[in-house]
Amino acid sequence: MSPTSKEPGTKAARRKPSKGEGKAKANPAAGAKPAPKKKPDPKKRPVKKPSAKKKPAPEKRPVKKSPAKKAKLSPEQELAPKKPVATEPERVSKEALPSSLRPVRRAGVPPAALWAAIAITETKVALRNWYQTAQVPSPMDGFLEPLRVRTNDNGSGTVIFECSASSLRFALAIPAATRGEKKKVKNVQEKGGDPHCPRHDPLQRLNRVGPYLVCPLCGVRYGMV
Repeated sequence: MSPTSKEPGTKAARRKPSKGEGKAKANPAAGAKPAPKKKPDPKKRPVKKPSAKKKPAPEKRPVKKSPAKKAKLSPEQELAPKKPVATEPERVSKEALPSSLRPVRRAGVPPAALWAAIAITETKVALRNWYQTAQVPSPMDGFLEPLRVRTNDNGSGTVIFECSASSLRFALAIPAATRGEKKKVKNVQEKGGDPHCPRHDPLQRLNRVGPYLVCPLCGVRYGMV
């Protein structure tokens, strides 16, 4: 007998399932109700996504300016002498100066700006009388009374007078010391004596004002200490 023939002792051949049984096995939950969908919670708000960080703007580089073009000069202008540039002198405060060079204001003496006076034209007669400690005649009749003696920056002096008749103020300019006068004062210093003013008669002792030797009657500097 062939192997394909059915024997009485073998298993029965598989039978095909019916239509109802196949659908039931394929869909076991076909008869059950579908599960209800979850509703979103109204309290919970949608989370916003963090925005991307903005990049800083790039720094602007300074624009280099081209130098201004110089005007061409003619050969005559190039050979011409250049004018010196005026520069302002440096201002030195009073605190920066040493104590010996600081101006000392005495009690009851107004500042120099208020001492406006008329210049004396006949200086020869006025100087001769002043050096001899005599009265100086006034241009407005009467005589002049000394008010103040000051020393100028160049070493010369100025004496301020007041007229006894008109109450006007006059200024007498006294010239600076000559080389011969300075030499006389220096010789007396080297010998160890007290120098006197070589112009006044009677003799007038020189006073020390800072590093200088100054006559108190004419305000002239005659040397260094």
